[in-house]
Order: sequence, then structure tokens, then C-alpha cells
Amino acid sequence: MAKSDCATAENANAADVWELDDIAKKYRVSVRTVQRWIQRGQFPRPIRMGRNRFWIPKQVIAWMERRGEEAQATPAAQNLANFIIPDRPRRRRGTNQ
Repeated sequence: MAKSDCATAENANAADVWELDDIAKKYRVSVRTVQRWIQRGQFPRPIRMGRNRFWIPKQVIAWMERRGEEAQATPAAQNLANFIIPDRPRRRRGTNQ
């Protein structure tokens, strides 16, 4: 455990941390998605206590906000926001329209 992780762990109590399941539920993604973010180094580092991993909510929230801002800043996201799918008329079953 890195020195900075130890200092953070000492200041955090059980009510001030999130587990992997909490993060997945909060952001409506699968646990596997959060694990991929962690593996890719795209997610805040956890606090390790034995085999358990915990995250400080402020760090996760700040990461999600930065991620959202980055997504909005990309040209693809801006183009997608302007893209409107036109309504297409529905065909009824049994008719030859």
C-alpha cells in the first residue's frame, strides 16, 4: 500500500467509503464495467484493507464529472447531440401498406 493510500485510509471510516457494488449501483453499470475501468487505470485508486477495496465517494464523483465533461467536449458527442432520428410510420400487421 502506498504511503498516500495509508493516509487516506486512516481518515476514512466505513460510512465514508464505497465498495465496488455501491459504485456499480450508483452509476447503473455492471460490476465488470467498473473492474475494466480499474484494470485500464481509468478509475481512481482504491483503498485496500486486506483483500477488500474501498473508494472515497468524493474521488469517484469528481472522476465521473470529469469523464462527463470530456465526453461532452468531444466532436462525436456534439454531433450525436444534434442527430435526431426521424419517426417512421408503423406498419400494421396483416395490411399491405
